[in-house]
Amino acid sequence: YAHRNDYMISHACRLIAYWDGKSAGGTSYTFNKAQKKKLVIYNLF
Repeated sequence: YAHRNDYMISHACRLIAYWDGKSAGGTSYTFNKAQKKKLVIYNLF
């Protein structure tokens, strides 16, 4: 999943996520990558 998520983040201008801010996995990985890239993030949790 990491390669796919890296691709999405590198081509995105914002992130829409549903993440509790705690659990590990693909969503947390992608959320953190988006923060580092300073994308606009909408967390619907």
